[in-house]
Amino acid sequence: MTGPRTRLQPRSIIAVLAVGYAARPIGDVVFDHIGNRLGRKAGLIISVLLMGGGSFAITVLPTYDQIGITAAILLVSIRVIQGIAVAGEYTASGVLLVQRALTGAWIACAMISSCLVGSAVRAAINYFLSAEQMMDWGWLLVFGFGTLVAIFSAIIRRNITDTVLNKDPADTSSPVWQSLKNHSGLIAQMVFLLLPTAVIYVYAVSYLSAVPSVGSSASLNVMTFNLTVMALFIPVCGFAADRFGFRPVLLAGSLATFILVVPAGR
Repeated sequence: MTGPRTRLQPRSIIAVLAVGYAARPIGDVVFDHIGNRLGRKAGLIISVLLMGGGSFAITVLPTYDQIGITAAILLVSIRVIQGIAVAGEYTASGVLLVQRALTGAWIACAMISSCLVGSAVRAAINYFLSAEQMMDWGWLLVFGFGTLVAIFSAIIRRNITDTVLNKDPADTSSPVWQSLKNHSGLIAQMVFLLLPTAVIYVYAVSYLSAVPSVGSSASLNVMTFNLTVMALFIPVCGFAADRFGFRPVLLAGSLATFILVVPAGR
């Protein structure tokens, strides 16, 4: 793909990211059905292939200067598909690990570690390339790496021993709807609890990149370091929750997030 590129404004970038996040609830429903009918293994393979296919599609997507608004529509469509796939990835992998008797802390640690690897690769590429090189062709390396990882992951997942499906074939009810019906209050609490953290992580890199004294490279380094700390402390927080209860740990984390975000915003 060649030709001049129109640089997106930060608001447009965040909007494209938001579309992917908004599609995740749809992915939960879709991959819940796939997992219950075909098994978690099938869900994991389908989700990673959708993610890899989306990354490859972005690398060959014509630019706005070449096909106009169609490029934006295609990009948003790809992000919707990837958002659905990410939800399926979290759902299928989380359930599979729980069924294999792994605790929640280690599951969260594994998921954050995967984000850490992606952030580290992006930071490394950004370190060795100039801003112009990154804008011109360097970003292709990031999405190309993601495509290769997806293919490799799909091959590995073919050897996964699938979980036993105990669902009654006559039972057509969806666990998603059952959860919404029976635990809607708890789900709402978790949404509001996690919303500030999600907003911070989605917006942080764009915000820091726009600060002249920080820049893109430093913002990625900060995010990579932050994810490293998270991956290391998730098991610690899990142990603390087992020892002192979930409420004190959640309150401490929420309070720390509120306090530490104040100097960061100045």
